[in-house]
Order: sequence, then structure tokens, then C-alpha cells
Amino acid sequence: MIRQILISTALLGIAGTAAAETKYYTTDELSDHVAVSSNGRYVVATSTDDSYSYIWDERNPEQFKQVFADEYNHKIELYDITNDGTAVGAYYIVDGGTGSYQPCFVTEGLIVDLPNSPMAMYLNFAKCVTSDGSVIGGQIAYNDPESEVGMRFRPCFWRLNDDWEYDLELDPDVELPEHQGFITTCMNPEGTVLGGRLYCAAGSEVPALYKDNKIVFWNELETKIEPFYYKGEILGYYENYYIDGMKDGCKGDYLTGEFVGADAWGNFYGYRTLVDWVSEDGEDYELSRYAIIYNIAEDNMLDYPAEGRITAFSTGVGADRQYVFCDGNRMLVGDESTEEVKSISETFGFTNASTMTAVMSTSDDGRVLAGTRQEMHPATGEYMYYPFVVVLDEPLVNNVGVEVIAENKDLAVVISKGRIDFAGVQGEVYDLDGRLMGRGASVNLPAGIYVVKAGDMSRKVMVK
Repeated sequence: MIRQILISTALLGIAGTAAAETKYYTTDELSDHVAVSSNGRYVVATSTDDSYSYIWDERNPEQFKQVFADEYNHKIELYDITNDGTAVGAYYIVDGGTGSYQPCFVTEGLIVDLPNSPMAMYLNFAKCVTSDGSVIGGQIAYNDPESEVGMRFRPCFWRLNDDWEYDLELDPDVELPEHQGFITTCMNPEGTVLGGRLYCAAGSEVPALYKDNKIVFWNELETKIEPFYYKGEILGYYENYYIDGMKDGCKGDYLTGEFVGADAWGNFYGYRTLVDWVSEDGEDYELSRYAIIYNIAEDNMLDYPAEGRITAFSTGVGADRQYVFCDGNRMLVGDESTEEVKSISETFGFTNASTMTAVMSTSDDGRVLAGTRQEMHPATGEYMYYPFVVVLDEPLVNNVGVEVIAENKDLAVVISKGRIDFAGVQGEVYDLDGRLMGRGASVNLPAGIYVVKAGDMSRKVMVK
């Protein structure tokens, strides 16, 4: 079944009906997390408070279809979705009187368990997936008696093997600070780097990556054994945690931060708190909040001071980050020299059903946007969150959706919108009835499914 998923992914593409104008869809079902498939056909929405999940399909856009874990309606949380509609997450099970979450994927209405560690405890989740489903990223709550809470969240991958089954890739020895460990939130499109947040010091959370079997973060940690005084006498000694020189938890302050999303170009988006100034003893300090972008290829972190207008980035579109989505109904548009803050709803011409929390995820080309909106409960005063989906009439960028098939170092076929190009050889393109559609180094074609032949290669491809 999984093998068929991967083979068919390239043939599915974006939904067949193009929107004539901007379309807006929402539901009254609660949801605080959304994710869009790379091709924009699917959106998964989840209420992490209630563990209910829904899938939106562009071919049936008025419906947010609920996903049930089983006939007993056990709870399920889905966090990401592939180009063919396979969603990943975890479902809630009760075993021996205690509850736990089992990582899984959902395809064609079937729920399939992902391998778990025998050392796993109760909070284990698949959080992100590549567009073709070949790599899944997540976290395992790993039994760890040395931790103050008895366990640590460890990042992990599930990768398809040659038998088209998933293998768990978990390093039990990856170095983690004290406390709860690493929470996965996002992944680069190649499925090699995880983004998320790291619990560290006494209670701070900072943005971090899991890359090459190592946790990467941008803070200095120190543990000091210090005396506790009462009326001038030492009553005992305590471990105190320092982060960037600040005594963590002193005066009730902690650093916050995480990567919340990643785009098709290897950029990770989020927010963090920085220590701007700290006294020698670490008990006096000044903190500032920044929205952040980290680019893997450039190994560069960009900090945007909040200054009351933008406190976090969620995701972006474009090789040069032409569109960066912020908290609220805001986005940055343009390059660094021309960028300006614009209203998302005014720019794209739609009206949200209530206050926009953020655009949290997009298709690779920016044609489909998904986020959450909020309303205040009239009785409790608490905010309730609901998903929304916006389908634009045109993609925001056109330099995605290019597929390169490399047969060897001397032969490559490039499939892009309306054409097929051959590198290293003259190729031929046939329709599914066997009619020759074109021959040469480049063939222009209407959208459809074709058979390309070049050298000894014969391959079925889709042109959009």
C-alpha cells in the first residue's frame, strides 16, 4: 500500500479544478493546528485539546471531514499530510488503566501504527512528513530515570525501507540538557532536519534543530551548585540553572522560543527571547522578543525585533522569502530592501469569519493558505480556535513544482509547467494512447499525463 502511495504521488498533482477567484473555507469544529500538503490539495486540522482531527480536500472544499481512530471513536491527533492525503500523527489508547499516544499514519481511511521504542512512555507523536511520505519526523517520550521528570522527549525519524515499511530511527544517546528534551514541530522538505523547541535550564524553551544526530541551539547553558541561606546561615545547596548568563526562573522569568514552521526552501520560522543585558550574578537582566528565520544552507539566523507589531513568524513562500507570514493578519512582502507589512486578508481579497490568529501553513507555491481564527467563549472568556483555508486564484510563486528525473549523470528530464526538457539526450513524449506528442530537447505540452522516453529510460510523468 505504501509503495503505491509513493508511485502515485507524482501523478496526483494539484486538484483538477482551478479557482476563478479567492475562495475562503472554514468550519465551527475546534482546531488549533493546521498543515497544508505541498501541492495544496489537502489540509489537516487538529484540536490538540480535544484530540479530534479533520481533513480538508480541495475536491470537496466545503467539508472538513473528521478522522476517527477506530469504531470506538478513540481520539486522534494529526499534524501533517502528504500530497496524496496520507496524514501522520498519533492516536490515544488506554492500556492497563493508563493512557498513551501511539504514532501512526492514516491512509485511505486506514490507521497504521508506526514502530515505537520499547523504552517509550506515554507521549509519542509523528509530527511532520515529506510530500511523498518517504520520511516522517516526530518525537518519542523516552524513559530516562536520570531526568528530573523521569523521561525526555527525543527526536526521531521513520524512514521507508526497501520493503516499503517504516523503520524507526532513534538515537537514545543524543545529548540533551536536563528536563524534558526536544519537541518536534516541523521538518525540511528533504526529511533530514527537524525543527522545534528545546526544554532547558529551569523552565526556558528555546528554538532548536535536530541535525546529523545532534541538537543544535543558540544558547549557552550552565549549571551551578550554590548555597541556600537563611538568616545568614547555609541550610543547603541547590542546583541553579543559567541560560545566557541569566539565572533561569529568577523573578519568575523564562526564555521562550521555538521553530513553528519550515518552507520548501529550507527556511525555519519562529520566535525567541534574547537576553539583551545581564548582571554578573545573573539576577538582573533585560529580555526582548524577536521573530526569527533560520536558513540551513546559509547557516544564518535572522532576528526581527518585535517592537509591538510582529512577535513571531510561522512560514514563508519563495526562494528569497518574498512572502513571510507573521502572527495575526500580517505578512512581510518583498526583499530585505523593499519589504513592507501588509494585511493578508486585504491583499488576497477575503474576509475571515473572526479574528485571524495566523496563517500557519501554505502549499509550496503559496496558492493554498491555512491558519486558525479565534473567538472568545461568552461564558468562560477563553479563546476558541477554528481552522480556515484560503485558495488563491494564482500561486504566489512559480518556481516550485519542477520535478527533475535524473537517470544518470549524463541524462536528466525536467518536468515543469507546460513543458518537458531533456538534458544530455534528445527525448520523445507520448500520450497514454501511444501517440507521439513531440521529440527533441524541449517539448511544450498541455497539462496531462505522458510517457517520456530518453535513451534506455521510459517513465510516466505529469505535466501541470
